[in-house]
Amino acid sequence: MVYSGPVSSDTPRRVRLNFNCTNYLSEFRVSKTDPNQADLTSERIIFRWHKPQFNHNGGAIAFGPDGYLYIATGDGGSANDKALFHTEEIGNAQDFKSPLGKILRLDVNSVILQHPSRQPFRGQQGRATRNLCLRSAQSLAYSFDAGGGTAIRC
Repeated sequence: MVYSGPVSSDTPRRVRLNFNCTNYLSEFRVSKTDPNQADLTSERIIFRWHKPQFNHNGGAIAFGPDGYLYIATGDGGSANDKALFHTEEIGNAQDFKSPLGKILRLDVNSVILQHPSRQPFRGQQGRATRNLCLRSAQSLAYSFDAGGGTAIRC
């Protein structure tokens, strides 16, 4: 599940004062007493990221044919990527170090979050290994190749 909440309290003060919210990708177990409800006490936060503005949320989430979890993150909002906590000149979606404006591919079956070994940017200096797709300001939807491959269509 993906949800937004107040900026997390363990975040540096400067971020807490200037960011709009923290987004969470979490796993919940099914309630033992009601199979139609989640057990809210079982939350396992898989990944979290801070958003500077309220808009451009992204949030599409799906398991791909390769078994990995794909999640679209919005670019953090603001018109023309000109705001506090937006990467100057290129915006967050083109910044390899930012999780914003990307489609991320994650191995959620590990105890520690793993990024699959076949990530396109793995091992490249200054580039986060979780990034799969760049330049995605507002990925509301995507799909996978119906032929059984792992191609993703944004």
